[in-house]
Amino acid sequence: MSAHMFPSIFPEHNNSSGERKVFNYFKQNAPDNWYILHSYRLPEHKKVVFGEADFVIIAPPYGIFILEIKSGGVGFDGTYWKFINRNHEITEKTRGPFEQAKEAMFEIKQIISERFDNQYNEKNVLYYYGVIFTDEGSFPKEKLIEDQPWCLQQNDGKNDYCSFIKLLNKKFREQLKLQNKKIPEAFSDSDAAKIAKVLRPIVDIVPPIKSFIDDTEQDIFELTQEQLECLDDIELNPQMLVFGAAGTGKTLIAIEDAKRSALKNKKTGIFCFNSKLSEEIQTQFDGIQNVEASSITKYLYKFLPNKIDVNSMNSAEKNHFFNEELPNIACKAINAPVFDKIIIDEFQDICTEAYLAFFNKILKKGLCDGNFTFYGDFTRQAIFNKTSDLSLLDSYSIYAKKRLSVNCRNSMNVGNELVNISGFEDTKYKLQIPGEKVEFYTWKTRTEQTSKFDSIVRTLIDAKINPRDITILAPITRNNSIIDNTDYSKSIIDYQVNATKNKITFSTIQGFKGLENKIIILIDITSYEDKQLMYVAFSRARSKLIVLESVKAKEERNIFMAKKLFSNGDWK
Repeated sequence: MSAHMFPSIFPEHNNSSGERKVFNYFKQNAPDNWYILHSYRLPEHKKVVFGEADFVIIAPPYGIFILEIKSGGVGFDGTYWKFINRNHEITEKTRGPFEQAKEAMFEIKQIISERFDNQYNEKNVLYYYGVIFTDEGSFPKEKLIEDQPWCLQQNDGKNDYCSFIKLLNKKFREQLKLQNKKIPEAFSDSDAAKIAKVLRPIVDIVPPIKSFIDDTEQDIFELTQEQLECLDDIELNPQMLVFGAAGTGKTLIAIEDAKRSALKNKKTGIFCFNSKLSEEIQTQFDGIQNVEASSITKYLYKFLPNKIDVNSMNSAEKNHFFNEELPNIACKAINAPVFDKIIIDEFQDICTEAYLAFFNKILKKGLCDGNFTFYGDFTRQAIFNKTSDLSLLDSYSIYAKKRLSVNCRNSMNVGNELVNISGFEDTKYKLQIPGEKVEFYTWKTRTEQTSKFDSIVRTLIDAKINPRDITILAPITRNNSIIDNTDYSKSIIDYQVNATKNKITFSTIQGFKGLENKIIILIDITSYEDKQLMYVAFSRARSKLIVLESVKAKEERNIFMAKKLFSNGDWK
């Protein structure tokens, strides 16, 4: 657990590196019964029109503390305070940081006293203030003329701001004792919660879930400059391999690629392995001539002389049938090339000798001189065929390569957790807003998970989220998952393209590969060891991701995080 942070995420528009450092420190280190209010607006400030306190720290049992933060170099000549930033620009102010903090403290004390009818005035709660220099480490404290030296915490290498709060408490109590004044008693966690609840509306300006998600969505459905350049490259290169991580827009480009090809009167085939993804792609070509869009297995079934009962096969037999036998039968049945151009999405799933031989036969001029574009992510998403070997394509063709690096699907918070779990980190994020924070819920028993799931869905529905914007994913089938034991089981349907019912959908992670939705809830997560599967799972969420994980899975995630911190040099 961590402290209650308001707002929960450091504002992107705030350029203060010092405030960011202090914010991140408290977020990682402050006790979970503390309330940290950043950039607290003072509605009735006497000295300036728009007054604010950098931080209000409600810290039971110590008291309420106001902190003023200064970054860069700091100087004082007896009259003017001087501040120098990283660009060596100097500003001068007559009103110093201690005066700012002290004035803010009196105003906040007045706000709290008025709203609680003096229940929490200075006789009952210890109020004090301090100043933090996040970069300056050699300011001569003895030169301070407006306050005690212990009111200042400068950069000492340790920068333990929680200890600074405790020091302020200790020193002010000693001061009150010397002055024979009443020392306020320690106030409780419940008192702190009451005060924070009153102050919070002024600080916590995070939009409701629905509006935040809607804002994130507006930034997604546009072609990036990188994707437009990719389409230009495809025009110039008849044989092309486009590769990139999840969310970089490979399917979006593949669809546009096929449309442009069809407009040139080229007979175009666009295929992928995942049947649900292929159904989604098919909807993009209604009324468009010269395009055949299908799952590759459905297309290959056309060449089978007899119907084969796949359901009677075990797992190994199915793998052999789909990866070897089916494409081999189809390859032998082809008498003449069919397509002027072929486009394969999720190519890593079918980059095998059997499929390449088939593609070589259906494409006019073959893979050597014919027109093709293959899209894939060999590093992260080869969950259906983990033995894919790109060197096999090298034996058929000399082709151009284009790498996509801009993530245009996931919000930054989703993307960062995706990196934490999978360890795959090379994607730049197009989105400028953080998006909703990824939520993790840990469960010990199936019953506990079911209860938490019901509560999550209830919260989303109460927030007016459209049910069709929510998809439940699991690494196991619906029959083996918790879905049919939940309160919402009858309101959750299996995922299908263009579903007319306004309902929440369910799919296995594997079946949802290549697809996406605004909100993804991952359930029955008992391990993160299969990083490729987890990469696919996490990257399906555009705006919000919720994960229900077992205790064991949480322990694994904590280990991943610890290793990442250690490798980045952030380990303490």
